[in-house]
Amino acid sequence: GMNRVPVADRDKKRWTVASTTWHTDEGTIPGEQLPCILAVWVFLDVVEPQGGGTLMLQGSTQQARRIADGSEDVIAHRRLVRELSEQDVWVSDLMSKARQGSTEQNMQRFLQDGTECNGIRMVVAENTGQPGDLVIFDPRILHAEVSRNTSEVPRSIIRIDYARRELSEGVEEHCTPTLQRIIKQMREQDQLGMETVSYTHLRAHETPEHLVCRLLLEKKKKENYEKITKHKLNYKLRCTRR
Repeated sequence: GMNRVPVADRDKKRWTVASTTWHTDEGTIPGEQLPCILAVWVFLDVVEPQGGGTLMLQGSTQQARRIADGSEDVIAHRRLVRELSEQDVWVSDLMSKARQGSTEQNMQRFLQDGTECNGIRMVVAENTGQPGDLVIFDPRILHAEVSRNTSEVPRSIIRIDYARRELSEGVEEHCTPTLQRIIKQMREQDQLGMETVSYTHLRAHETPEHLVCRLLLEKKKKENYEKITKHKLNYKLRCTRR
């Protein structure tokens, strides 16, 4: 799916490191090195620093695996945020609405200085790139999509999600609703004998301006899916009559 972020109104609010909406798209399973779902971002426009790119907390995937390996449970983002906030005041401040310090001080602290927790370095990174660049995204990383675009032009990125056909037990209930729909679609396609899996991903990183666009795309996707299903059923009936 394509995500297009408009230019922000700079007179109302300056760019700052997000303190809310930090989450993972997939839970972390004990003993699993790789995610069950993998995302690829394709840049269509130049996305510069402070250009509306998703913020990612580097090192959080390793932290999630560390916590999961010491537990028998799948680690969802709420537990990950809670435990990291309890272990490191830097993480607690990053995700606090009552954050102290100026915008410049917080940018230095979270984008440059970072922290080291349990021997793992963590620092916030912006998702930036040039047209044609690809970013392979592990959905288990903590990330925040509330980032203002202070550049002169809107930016567009396509996101493509790939899912395993055989998912580990317990992971689905700790995925975002968007990824749960991907899994459901994959299973429905398997039942119909379809070989490809595709999904228009917009909800997790959309802005209010794109709500109508997303609904229209999902309506079109549903209509196409119903046409394919009807065609396959008609074909089976014709074969049976012969």
